[in-house]
Amino acid sequence: MPEEDEVEAEAEGEDGEGDRTVTIEQEEEQTAAGRAAREERLKDSLYELRGINNTFEMFLGALESARGHNEVSQTSWYGTCTDM
Repeated sequence: MPEEDEVEAEAEGEDGEGDRTVTIEQEEEQTAAGRAAREERLKDSLYELRGINNTFEMFLGALESARGHNEVSQTSWYGTCTDM
C-alpha cells in the first residue's frame, strides 16, 4: 500500500508491463515546470508582439507624415496651376 504522498501509476514500458510510483511532490514539480515553461513562452511571445507593435506604430507615423506632405504638395501645386 503506498504512503499518503505517493500515487500508483501504471506505465507501459517496452515489454508492455511495469509499475512506477510517482509522489505527489514529483507530480507538482512537473506541473510547476510545465507552468513555468508556458509562462516563459508567453513572455517571449509578448516581447515579440511589442516589437511588432512598435514597428507598426513607426510605419503608421511615416504614412501620416507622408499624407501630410502630400496634402501640402497638392495644395502648392494647385496654387501654382491656378496662378498662371
